[in-house]
Amino acid sequence: MSVYLPILLSIFTLNMMACISPGPNFLTVSGAAVKRSRGHAVATALGIMTGDTLWAIGAVIGLSALLEAVPSLQTVLRIGGGLYLAYVGWCLWRYAGQGVEAVGRTSGFFPAMMVSLTNPKAPIYLASTFGQILVPGTPGWVLVGAVVTVTGASFVWYVTVAFALSNPAAQRTYQRFAVWIDRVTGSLLIVFGAWLVAG
Repeated sequence: MSVYLPILLSIFTLNMMACISPGPNFLTVSGAAVKRSRGHAVATALGIMTGDTLWAIGAVIGLSALLEAVPSLQTVLRIGGGLYLAYVGWCLWRYAGQGVEAVGRTSGFFPAMMVSLTNPKAPIYLASTFGQILVPGTPGWVLVGAVVTVTGASFVWYVTVAFALSNPAAQRTYQRFAVWIDRVTGSLLIVFGAWLVAG
């Protein structure tokens, strides 16, 4: 058992680093936190976590082999994900500064889960990481543990972000610069989405 604990710790650490790196998931949770209630921000964080968990399950059951066997699937995933992220960015730009109007279209449990599921960085990263660490013959409990560690890292980081940025001081700061924050965030998502579509 002890020989597998460093593997699970490595998966947790790598996934935590992936969560911390700025991207659509972080922008979605932080945007919900500064614009709405703490409960809404936590629901958004749980949506991201659920998407990450589903990708981790896919990686454990052989997502990397599927992507290698059907290269067009990776292309569809990349283009579809890019278009969805660009759409989320467009919503933020169009409704910049309108708070609930804009965030209702781009946050909450299900929209956040869709952001995670359409972020092609997740399946590619998890498939490559799990493929390197979880070799054939790895016990079933370690595979389950790998999924749990991905879920745990995602939960810890995004719920922490939700709590930290949903405090009144952060929300007041957002209100002062709402239009610009939304437009910069929207622009980043549009650029990232376009970059994915362009390949």
